Amino acid sequence: MSLPRINFTPIPNVIFDKWMAKLSPANFKVLLCICRQTYGWHREKTQLSLKKIIATTSLSRQGVINCLDFLLIKGLIIKTKNKAVNGGNAANHYEVSLKENSPDSPPVKSPDYPLVKSPDYLKESIIKEIKESKPKKDPKPKKSNPAFSECANKLAKSLFLSIKKLREKFKEPNLAKWAVEIDDMLRIDKRSPEEVEMIISWLPSNKFWMGNCLCPAKLRKHFDTLCIEKAASLEKKYQRKSGAVHFDNDFSEEEAIAKKEKEDFFKQQEKA
Repeated sequence: MSLPRINFTPIPNVIFDKWMAKLSPANFKVLLCICRQTYGWHREKTQLSLKKIIATTSLSRQGVINCLDFLLIKGLIIKTKNKAVNGGNAANHYEVSLKENSPDSPPVKSPDYPLVKSPDYLKESIIKEIKESKPKKDPKPKKSNPAFSECANKLAKSLFLSIKKLREKFKEPNLAKWAVEIDDMLRIDKRSPEEVEMIISWLPSNKFWMGNCLCPAKLRKHFDTLCIEKAASLEKKYQRKSGAVHFDNDFSEEEAIAKKEKEDFFKQQEKA
């Protein structure tokens, strides 16, 4: 029984024996399309438009472009760009090339391999793989809060309570950070704890400075000014209590308290 006469395209065996298992279905379809238009018409290369390949393979335009780029990178095809008579772009010439890959070349995992958009994509992916393969450095340990004295902690709480007297809805701050700032006042600025406590206890009586010292940083910045303001307020208070001139030194109890506050304050200033 004789076989019916049929048309056929001679396809190199290496395409079936080697590349059919290694290429993705989309890449293999595009490669066979080029083989059909070259080997099928006994031509080394042929002019193929994207529309022709899309119609033959039923792939999307971007899918065809990605497959052509991939086959070019693997060296399975060769592309020759053409120019139209008017200077515009024309359909490119394609030919199959099977000389680049030896049987010992590493296998290509096409199903898992991304469809590339440009030849530079492979370089970028290789660089990315190298970076990811490098051992990651241990993350830097978080900085713990610097140590501060117990006295600074008490003064921070005292400042917060002084503010709460005038503003009950004042949000509770990070007292540890406040304590660190006050500790710097004690160690670096050489302020005595008694002096700082005296200013903090005086602040609620002066709403202007209380509003400008809502944190230890502001308290530290204006500390000398606050000392002067407190001394001036004590001086005025003493003068109001004792009168402008006294000949008999017969002070009342309130006058004695004001005088003692003034003397204690100036003693603290002399110690500092």
